[in-house]
Amino acid sequence: MNEHNVIIQEIKYRLSLNQYWLESESLFLSRFKSSNWKLYLQGGMVRDSAIQVLTGIKIPTSDLDFVVEGCPSQEHLRNALVGFEVVQNSFGGFKVKFGGLSIDLWRIENHLGIGDSTSKLGVVGLLGSVTTSMDAIAFDVFNERVIDHGCVNSIKLRIIDLNVDGFWNSKVAPHHIAHIAKMMGRTGFSLSASLQDRLREYVEHVDIEESLYHLSKDVGSHKSKIWIQNVLGKIAVTSPLSVK
Repeated sequence: MNEHNVIIQEIKYRLSLNQYWLESESLFLSRFKSSNWKLYLQGGMVRDSAIQVLTGIKIPTSDLDFVVEGCPSQEHLRNALVGFEVVQNSFGGFKVKFGGLSIDLWRIENHLGIGDSTSKLGVVGLLGSVTTSMDAIAFDVFNERVIDHGCVNSIKLRIIDLNVDGFWNSKVAPHHIAHIAKMMGRTGFSLSASLQDRLREYVEHVDIEESLYHLSKDVGSHKSKIWIQNVLGKIAVTSPLSVK
């Protein structure tokens, strides 16, 4: 059995552990099947499943992030979700709640950081636009296949690499720094030279306390300080943050 098939088995197993997903899966998925839209699970669960299969490192994932390809407009997507509790999320998509489950859902065209020309490439364009190689992987829900844009190779090398250059500014950089700190903290992977250069350039111009805030919401303040300090140490930048 090839590694993609094993990763798919791990994704399906993780989904099967979520009682709320099992209870609502058919209802949720039917909204997209009936419209002939493509639906991809992208982000944490797919990446963390691949990490476990390829390295044995177990990272629990509770977040479910989906992207939709082929949906004509944001309004069409919103109409497909009638009957669910839906609110706008802060990243250009929707947060959908049903039962005890909360998921994030985007049209590929509305995904933060993706341009019009890139969106025409669909999920391949999306994976080419994410910041790090570790996030460049998705699971095609209806066709049960993995789409990999460098994530698997990064995991095998145990290196977090810069996937795309340019999508960094003072608004998004704190989120990226927090995300990279979390990946380093949970995996022990190294940073590539190109990613170290990008971090070194931006960390001097952003509010590290904001990165700490984003990370603290996920892993707690003490661990967040250690992980952020770890990133700053790797790029040889003196941190204004004091660990207490």
